[in-house]
Order: sequence, then structure tokens, then C-alpha cells
Amino acid sequence: MEEARTTPLQKDWNEKEMILQECIRSRPLLRQIAVRFLESPDDVETAVNRAIVAATRRPRPFASQGELRGWILRAVIDESLRRLQELQKAERIACPRPRSGLAELQFATWLAGVCD
Repeated sequence: MEEARTTPLQKDWNEKEMILQECIRSRPLLRQIAVRFLESPDDVETAVNRAIVAATRRPRPFASQGELRGWILRAVIDESLRRLQELQKAERIACPRPRSGLAELQFATWLAGVCD
């Protein structure tokens, strides 16, 4: 009998499938980690989904399931922080804050009329 040969494409697909299965199995944990950084359930889902997509785009071999899970958790943390930075940047653009003194008082007066 001949042994079945695995092509590089099949090997890549198998690694992506293994990563995706681990992401699905760990999804509650991934959400729990993202919630520590983000408040909105939509932002949490966005971060988790982005991390899963990123993880499947750049598969690599892992020595163990623990190593794979740690890598996925790191991806969720990175995406959560990235999403948090996006939100903070959008907030600064929407309502810029003054840097000091008299400008702060003038800004507070202006802000009361604009951002109510």
C-alpha cells in the first residue's frame, strides 16, 4: 500500500483548520480576555473576530495545544489593544481636550455648548 502524501497546500489547510477549531473551542475564554480591555460587546466581538482571522492568515506549526492557545490569546490581547487605541483616537478626534490653564476653562465653556 502506498502512503498518502500531503501537499504543502493540504498541510497549510490542515494547520488553518486546527487553529480555527481551537479558536472555536476557546471562544468563551477569548471573549473573557477581550472584555478586560473593552466595554462594548460589539467591540469585544470585533476584537475576537479580528484575532481569529489574523491567526488563520499566518499559521505556523505548534509543539503543543498549550502553545497554540497561548498564541491565540496573545492575538486577542493585541487586537483588543488595537481596538482600544482606535476607540480612543476616535474619541479624541470627536471631542478634543485642552492641554492646560485658561484654554481648559474656555474649552469647557465651548464643550458645554457643543457636546451636550
